[in-house]
Amino acid sequence: MAKSRRRLTRTAETISDMPAMARSLKTMSDAFAAWARKANRAQAEAIRFLSDQFNKDIEMMLELSACKNRKDVFGLRPDFASSLVDEYIAEGTRLFALHNEDVNPESYTLSKPTNAKLQCGMTALGDQ
Repeated sequence: MAKSRRRLTRTAETISDMPAMARSLKTMSDAFAAWARKANRAQAEAIRFLSDQFNKDIEMMLELSACKNRKDVFGLRPDFASSLVDEYIAEGTRLFALHNEDVNPESYTLSKPTNAKLQCGMTALGDQ
């Protein structure tokens, strides 16, 4: 008899916690969906950038093949290197902005310490 009562009590506790579990699962599901959307956007941005870089590399090879002497070749190299660095910096900025697009700073604020005792028996900061 005692076992069946314990089982019923556990079942009742589980049922009473269902709304909390449902909220928790919805929160986790929403967080994963947001992460997946952001990951897809980052992947699309990376593919776009790599495609652009590949096309520019082909253009550079065509320009190099049209050079008649070393002076022409050395004239192209600084422009190519400079534009390459600028493009990578711009891409890093775009990816950083994409990553931080949905961040809400207010959701990450720390709560102020209270005068309540903490669970470990110590007081919060400022209570000394």
